[in-house]
Amino acid sequence: MTHLAYSHLEPTDQVRLIAYKDLDAVFRRHFGEAYDAYRHAWYAAQDGDRIPEFPLSLDFETNNFCNLRCRMCLFSTNLHPDAKRQKGFLGIDLFRKLVDEGAEHGLPAMTFGFESESLLNPALADMVAYARRRGVMDIRVGTNGMLLDAEMSKRLIGAGLTRLEVSVDAVSPGTYAEVRRGGNYHRLMRNIFTFLEERDKVGSDFPLLRVSFLKLDANRDELPDFINYWRYVADYFSIQNLLDYEIMEERHGMSVPPAEAPQDFRCAKINQRMYVRYNGQALPCGYVFGWDGLRLGDLTAMSAHDAWNSPKFRDLRRMHMRRRYMDNPYCLRCVSHTTTGGLEVERELEGT
Repeated sequence: MTHLAYSHLEPTDQVRLIAYKDLDAVFRRHFGEAYDAYRHAWYAAQDGDRIPEFPLSLDFETNNFCNLRCRMCLFSTNLHPDAKRQKGFLGIDLFRKLVDEGAEHGLPAMTFGFESESLLNPALADMVAYARRRGVMDIRVGTNGMLLDAEMSKRLIGAGLTRLEVSVDAVSPGTYAEVRRGGNYHRLMRNIFTFLEERDKVGSDFPLLRVSFLKLDANRDELPDFINYWRYVADYFSIQNLLDYEIMEERHGMSVPPAEAPQDFRCAKINQRMYVRYNGQALPCGYVFGWDGLRLGDLTAMSAHDAWNSPKFRDLRRMHMRRRYMDNPYCLRCVSHTTTGGLEVERELEGT
C-alpha cells in the first residue's frame, strides 16, 4: 500500500495537489528555516490572516504564444487577446529588474508559464539561474514537455530549478492526441524519462517533477490509471478542473450555461501572487478575459511593490475577503465559468 504524504485542495476548489513523498522535508533540507517561514507566510496569506507587503510569488508569462493547440486552451480558439498581435518574449532586462526588486523584499517564489509554453523562451534557463542567485527558493516552470529534451533538462537542472510541472492529461496516445493537439505522446514520455535520467546523473533532489491531469470529458475515464501509473514515477501530481469552459464552447460548439455563482467563494491567489505579462503588464490573476479591466500598471515604468499595493489591488482583495467577488464583473465571470468540486479522489489515491 502506498500512502499519501500530502493531499491539498486549493481554496478555489479547482486544483488538488498530491504527493507520496514529503516535499516539505526536501525543501527544508536545502533551505532550512527560510523555507518554513515562506510556507507559513503562504498559508497565512491564503487564509487572509496576513497580506504581505510584496508578492510571495511573481508569476511570469514568458511569451504570448504556444506550440500546441490544446482543446481547452485559448490558443485553440480566436479568443486569445494576442491572437492577431506580434509574438513577443519576456525580456531578460525587465525580468532582472523585477527579481532585483523582489530580492530586496525577500521574494521566496516564482512561476514561469501561465497561458504560454515557457520553454519557447530561449532565455528561460538563464532567468531561472538568475533568480536562484538572487535568493528565490521555490522556482516553478510549467510546460507541455514537447521541448524538454536532454539539453533543456540539463540546463534547467543546472540553473537550480526546484519544480518542473508537466501537463500530461492522458495515459494513452489516442486520448493525448485528442486533448493536446499538436503534441506527441511518445515524445512527451521520452522527454519526461530523459529528464529523470539527467536528474539522477547529478544526484539532485531538484527539480521535483509534478505531472498534471486536467479533467475533461475526453479523458476523465483515464484518471484512475493516470494516478496508478504516475505515483511510482513523479514526485507529485495535480488533478485539476477546467478553468474556463467558455473556451470549450468556442472551440467545440458546446452549450454550457454559467454555473450559479457560489456565495461563499473567495480567491486566495490574489493574496499570494502577482502576474506579470511578457510585456510588463501587472495583473492580479491569470484570468485572460480580465486582462484589460484588471490591469494594475506597467512594470517597465513602475515598481512591483507599487502595483501590489495599488488601491485597485487592495480593493479587489478586500472585496474577496468580504466574499463579494460578484461585485466585480470579471471575477463573477471567472467564477461562474469555472468548474469546481469533484476532486475527492482519496480512494483511488490510497490504492496499491
